[in-house]
Amino acid sequence: MRCKTHTACLPASSLLLLSFFSLLFFRRGSTQKRYVLQALNAKKHVLANDPTSVTLSEFMEELECAKKNGKFIQTTAMFVHQYRVQRFMNHVLQDRKFGRITDVESSIQLNYNDVEKVGVKLPLGPEHGCIRVLGRFCVLVSTMFFNRVGSYAKSARVKSWKYGMHGEIIAADCIVYFTNDRQLNFYVAYIQSGTRQSIELNATSRYATMNDFVIEHPDGLSTYRVHDRKAHLDGNIQALDSDSFDVGMGLGQERVLWRTFVRLGYQLDNNGGWDGNEAIADCKELTEVALQMKKILIALMESLENEGKEVPVQGL
Repeated sequence: MRCKTHTACLPASSLLLLSFFSLLFFRRGSTQKRYVLQALNAKKHVLANDPTSVTLSEFMEELECAKKNGKFIQTTAMFVHQYRVQRFMNHVLQDRKFGRITDVESSIQLNYNDVEKVGVKLPLGPEHGCIRVLGRFCVLVSTMFFNRVGSYAKSARVKSWKYGMHGEIIAADCIVYFTNDRQLNFYVAYIQSGTRQSIELNATSRYATMNDFVIEHPDGLSTYRVHDRKAHLDGNIQALDSDSFDVGMGLGQERVLWRTFVRLGYQLDNNGGWDGNEAIADCKELTEVALQMKKILIALMESLENEGKEVPVQGL
């Protein structure tokens, strides 16, 4: 079997929903298009595990089929710790003192023993390069932030990279340029030492940092901090304000993923399809971010093939 409907991670109360929802998992080298279109035409919402297993044209065809049938298609990468990232995002965007967001700095340095936590297995092959596997999470979070403030990716470039023993990219330093003079800088790598993950959101007045934004910390918490960029006068002294927050994961990642997917599917069902805006705003936002993420990853891989040349992001 090239793909299957997966039920092992679902709570028992959710199994009845499988007549309306389809979870498709694909092996390396398989094509998801035929199975996705079959499920969508059967009036099922589809959650696929691999956002890079189809070309852009195939992905667009799947989206059009989903909209025609009034159904939702998404990949598991779009839901990785989404609750905590959303809390982080909402806090920053609602902070009136934060100022104009200018850039995002992100880094994922993954120990080889943790690769299964991001959906791949050792030994790594050429298709498991860190831009494709790890970079998608950096691109995802930054795109969600920038979309909220009206900026969209326009070009991308791989500044430096390193190959492993099997032709896979094991380290890469990348930049993505967005409209309105914003940018994402990210560094991703497979390493022998401990896994490290961080994201920093910079603005004119303050900056915010968050750790463990992809792989959950063992204690189930993710700490984010917001700092003043410059000191301000507080009475007779110069002061820098700093806030720190611990955001708990709550339910396990797999259950949160499933519940979020079901909630968004029901949004579309209750709305009667893709017409309208407010009732299905979450579905539309996540779909737009997924499409941008795919286009950015394609541009980065083209930059790599062209020795680090800056490449336009398709369809801006």
